[in-house]
Amino acid sequence: MAFSPIFRPGSILTPLLLFFWVGLTACNLEPAPLASDAAVLPDSGMSLDGGPDATAALDASLPDAGRPPEDAGPPPAGLDDFIRYEMALGGVPGLGVAILAHGEVAWQGTYGFADVDRALPVTDRTLFGVGSISKMVTLVTLLRLVESGQVDLDAPLDDVLPFAVRNPSYPSEPLTARMLVTHTSGLNDDWLVLGGVTVEGHDNFLPIADFARGYVTPGGAYWAVDNFQTEPGTAWDYCNAAWVVAGALVAQAGGVPLRTAAQEQVLMPVGMLDSGFFLADVDPTLLAVPYTYNRGHRRFDALMQPGYGHWPATGLRTSVSDLSRFALMLLGLGSYDGTRVLDTATVESSFGLQVPTLSSAQALGFRYRGVAGHRYVGHSGETIGGSAQMLLSPAEDKGILLMTNGDSYVRDSFGFSEGADALERILERLDAESAAY
Repeated sequence: MAFSPIFRPGSILTPLLLFFWVGLTACNLEPAPLASDAAVLPDSGMSLDGGPDATAALDASLPDAGRPPEDAGPPPAGLDDFIRYEMALGGVPGLGVAILAHGEVAWQGTYGFADVDRALPVTDRTLFGVGSISKMVTLVTLLRLVESGQVDLDAPLDDVLPFAVRNPSYPSEPLTARMLVTHTSGLNDDWLVLGGVTVEGHDNFLPIADFARGYVTPGGAYWAVDNFQTEPGTAWDYCNAAWVVAGALVAQAGGVPLRTAAQEQVLMPVGMLDSGFFLADVDPTLLAVPYTYNRGHRRFDALMQPGYGHWPATGLRTSVSDLSRFALMLLGLGSYDGTRVLDTATVESSFGLQVPTLSSAQALGFRYRGVAGHRYVGHSGETIGGSAQMLLSPAEDKGILLMTNGDSYVRDSFGFSEGADALERILERLDAESAAY
């Protein structure tokens, strides 16, 4: 399969192509060829390649992906068949899911294909891009420094960082690490910049300190007047770039590169041996191919593996087995399989609401949400070619995980909800099944 982008990442036309392509492929329309019949998307830099129709690889006994619910018939009763039914209905190529309970994986399932064209099935070691769940590994690395006294969550960032981190409109107001990880720093995502530091088919080893400095410094390499918006600590606004600044803080305060610290202090101790933030850090044979779904033609179009310059916010590749270990460590209040990563009090406090006057859902990095009336804390992941959920119920000592190599959540952002709706129904079913454990 050939991949060839129209524009290099960061092209000023990238956002226009995003709206054009996603809108057309989500509808029952086929876009006219754009140069190489591909499009670069701004939050990943990946190109969409019009590959062969791969939907035939789906189980022929199931409804065609994308068929409206009224044509599909009632969902099957059995859990495995129910999940396959929803995947076909929502255009989901491959899926890994798990139910966690009382310190162990109570149930785990893998479905569909890691590589549709080669009919390679998803396994418990298949690596998915899990988007913003990456932030939770960055968070744990940061919290270890808080425990050691090397980071104060409420101290000015420029007490540690070798460059000023101040909103030019509020120069006397310091930004803090707590603001960064609760999305209240006043920093704003510039998607042209984030797209510009994302590459196709290989890693981007841009030093995160260089990105952070260039993003927050007027006139810097990644500066734009809209990079700062609100006064620090006065509004909630989700921001990926803030987590790159947090990653730079970890490296500066700890004296160890974040990539190394995350691997040696978090991933390896909990047994996430297949996982990593960089393509160079993982086994390429375990990587799921990322896909976008063309609803009109009921096909999956393969994307190239992305390399992220803002990787502390979005770069993690992990499997359902590896992420289960990380989630069980959190449910174990910092301990998993005899290894303590964080103190109990640290994890408990991180689950607490941080800015209740600004957000009723924002914990320390984590966020609260409901599933079928039950309250969970965790995080979602949304990227081109990847959708994921890590949801924990500390009070019940249970959790549910979901990850896929499809772009359901990105498509939902543009109003095409069949994939996200299917994933939500799967989460609701997993929530119901967890009652048995």
